[in-house]
Amino acid sequence: MEGMNRILKNIGWAAVSVDGFIPPNAFMEFQAYNVLVIASDIRTIDHIAYTPAPDIIHEAAGHAPIIANPEYAEYLRRFGEIGSKAIASSKDYELYEAVRKVSILKEDPNTEKRDIDEALKVLNDVQNNMGELSEMAQIRNLHWWTVEYGLIGELTNPKIYGAGLLSSIGESELCLKEGVIKLPFTIDAANVSFDITKQQPQLFVTPDFAYLSYVLEKFANKMALRTGGLSGVEKLIQSKNIGTIELSTGIQISGLFSNVISNEGKAIYIQTIGESALASRDKSSLDTEQHITHKDLEVPLEN
Repeated sequence: MEGMNRILKNIGWAAVSVDGFIPPNAFMEFQAYNVLVIASDIRTIDHIAYTPAPDIIHEAAGHAPIIANPEYAEYLRRFGEIGSKAIASSKDYELYEAVRKVSILKEDPNTEKRDIDEALKVLNDVQNNMGELSEMAQIRNLHWWTVEYGLIGELTNPKIYGAGLLSSIGESELCLKEGVIKLPFTIDAANVSFDITKQQPQLFVTPDFAYLSYVLEKFANKMALRTGGLSGVEKLIQSKNIGTIELSTGIQISGLFSNVISNEGKAIYIQTIGESALASRDKSSLDTEQHITHKDLEVPLEN
């Protein structure tokens, strides 16, 4: 870690050690600040070719070297910036917990087979019942098919840049064979889900790193972060997660949103449940040493 940080510092990045998988929004936020998240584990000899658990080989042989490319490094940072603002659903957190459990059990040589089978059943049940994909699920798919399992160049003769492929002896060889379908990378990849426990049946090929940023911005333009308005508030309510909305006056409201009333396609009333915080143009009450919270906040909007 110290050696990696010395080198990463020269290109404006840093590394931080974590315990295996961390929640997607936390992972993205680290990335937005040019911080590479590195799992503090190393795969067992039984999983030398591929491991479903993130480990230091995956980060050191996969993620870190490619960051030396400035165009790709900016894509990674921008991805984190946009991804950390994606609205997640309760299903996304169920999936995260299920994936984390499977990766831990599979990598532990003392785990009983029945425990792995039971964890895999839970994971498959969650994966098969995700419903409509949330923003977080979609951007997680984009991350998987680029940062983790991306190919670059020509469809008929691509090269590897995805960290999952670079750090997997098995898949780095298999992925370039004809048996694995190669598709042009487009925004449609956001709707293609993946199974972390299996080798990938298809991969996406980008012509260059600049095109990755183009697709990312195209996706960001569809997110509530940019579209705002009534649909954005409705997405936040459906997520059942804490979020922040900003009024045209610059007032920001953070909390668990429970209700919105609209008129002629515009939100005219919003409501939160539990403690809610107010801020103005990114300056919260905490910045002025005055903590303002409201219980069950109701905000009628005149415009």
